[in-house]
Amino acid sequence: MVEKSTFENIVILKLKGHMDLERIKEVEEVFQSSLNEGHINFIVNMLDVKDISSSGVAILLAMFRKLELNNGRMALSELSAVSDYVLDLAGLSDSFSIYHGDNEALDSFLLPDLPRRLRDV
Repeated sequence: MVEKSTFENIVILKLKGHMDLERIKEVEEVFQSSLNEGHINFIVNMLDVKDISSSGVAILLAMFRKLELNNGRMALSELSAVSDYVLDLAGLSDSFSIYHGDNEALDSFLLPDLPRRLRDV
């Protein structure tokens, strides 16, 4: 399941459940629809992600690359333990801006002088 909200032209996608081949289709549709509407800044909240497959990791990378090509940015927030583990195992933890919560991630967009990564702070 994907819940979508926006704050000052920043899209917040809250992912829930299993990020597998079936679920990523929904994520991809919501993401592409938002991109088509002109949104180029995204926060992906992963607190309620129970499992993430290689397909789930691949869609995150595809979103990240597509946003970079459109001069946008993606931040991850509230990684579940399994999401954190899988991204670390794949060697991708340092590729994403990762924040403890949505408010910190929002601040990174709204206050550009803040660090791009607060997870380790």
